[in-house]
Amino acid sequence: MIFRILSRLSFRILTLRTSSHRGCKSEQLFADSTTHFARAGRPTKAPFVKVYGPKEATMTWVEGAAAGVEAKHFQQALQARSDGEW
Repeated sequence: MIFRILSRLSFRILTLRTSSHRGCKSEQLFADSTTHFARAGRPTKAPFVKVYGPKEATMTWVEGAAAGVEAKHFQQALQARSDGEW
């Protein structure tokens, strides 16, 4: 009797551990966006508009990279824009 209870319990625990939704597309996109945001220095809307312009404030990081500034180079582009080099 105890063996049955323990086997059922261990089966449920193993089932719960293996039934994650790691393959969801939306979760992967959110993780990528968070990574790009961190690489860019966690800018607010104002620096983002300063680099990409007012219409581009709703861009994703992938669209921003296609526009010419990747997330890892965002702070350099912001500094250049502030110094008037751009």
